Amino acid sequence: MDKCIKYDAIIIGAGPGGISSALYIKRGNFNVAVISKKESNLIGAEWIDNYYGFPGGLSGEELFNNGLKQALKMGIDVFNDEVV
Repeated sequence: MDKCIKYDAIIIGAGPGGISSALYIKRGNFNVAVISKKESNLIGAEWIDNYYGFPGGLSGEELFNNGLKQALKMGIDVFNDEVV
């Protein structure tokens, strides 16, 4: 039998906006999932030096991976799939 999971919110997209939204929703004690059909376009950003909290800058890949790790650590389900 398949286990059915109920989500209070489902975020489409795993870029900074999607992951940030999911983190805030989870902190509000809601069950949230993120669905993204591919890695964020952020991966291709060579260097980002204007993002809050990183005064020395970081690569797009680092920012994407840091956000994803934080989401997973908080118990947010992240699915690699396409929403149609």
